[in-house]
Amino acid sequence: MDEQRIVAAADQASRHGDVVAVLPVRTTAGALRFACALRRDEGLAWVVLDEAGEPLEAPPEIRSAAETIAICETAEESSAFLAAGDADAALQRALAAAGDRETVGVAVRAMREAIAPLLAAEPGVRVAEPGYLDRVATAATLVGDRFDYLKDVAYDVSAHLAGTPGEEGTATGNPDAAGSDEG
Repeated sequence: MDEQRIVAAADQASRHGDVVAVLPVRTTAGALRFACALRRDEGLAWVVLDEAGEPLEAPPEIRSAAETIAICETAEESSAFLAAGDADAALQRALAAAGDRETVGVAVRAMREAIAPLLAAEPGVRVAEPGYLDRVATAATLVGDRFDYLKDVAYDVSAHLAGTPGEEGTATGNPDAAGSDEG
């Protein structure tokens, strides 16, 4: 999203009050809207502008814009989207620490591959839109699947390092650890 369009929307919204935020949203029909938060003594008020900077009047159109923004924000917050940069840095460190453990390297590289689309996402201001929501959902699903694989590999490595290979609760060679067959 061109930041100049955000500035222009903020200028238009300032006719209605002190603008504190501008959230762009695209409708399913492709029309661009701007939900603008206005500072009020009692909190915030909102105005939704069309591309020409005119306030929307139709409640269903305003509600649809607000719902799309809320769903996209929630999807970002509940997915790995916002943490992708930090996760990638941690995965790079894990890959370096994996050494010659091929299974660990495969799992870490698979996870990095899953978050790559999140890292390559549109920089700067993103536009809330149904297509964006679909992209976040698809990426989150892949990240979740790869995370499960990485978690399983990490468990195996941890068990090996702790000297307790195998499934959780299996005997480790120490009769006191898992009980004894003696009666």
